[in-house]
Amino acid sequence: AERRIAELAKINNTTLDYIAELDDADERALLTGRHVNFKTWGAIYRQLHVGRATAFRHYNAALDNIYSVLYRNNADFRHYVDVLIAQKIDVV
Repeated sequence: AERRIAELAKINNTTLDYIAELDDADERALLTGRHVNFKTWGAIYRQLHVGRATAFRHYNAALDNIYSVLYRNNADFRHYVDVLIAQKIDVV
């Protein structure tokens, strides 16, 4: 059990490291809230003081930007995407 907790903590810290590389504070808050702290969408709307449409616009931008961060910084992810592109498999 302790080993699994350590593995999950490592994944959580790595996720936070990637999120920290985003330039936009709202994107960082949204991804941290949703994917690290597992907040509901309602809680995220209230935290960011935005409506649903604005939150989802930020969320989609954040996903695009985190994809770029992962591609730039994670060799395994970059290889995976490159293989999919070479095989002409839609990655989005």
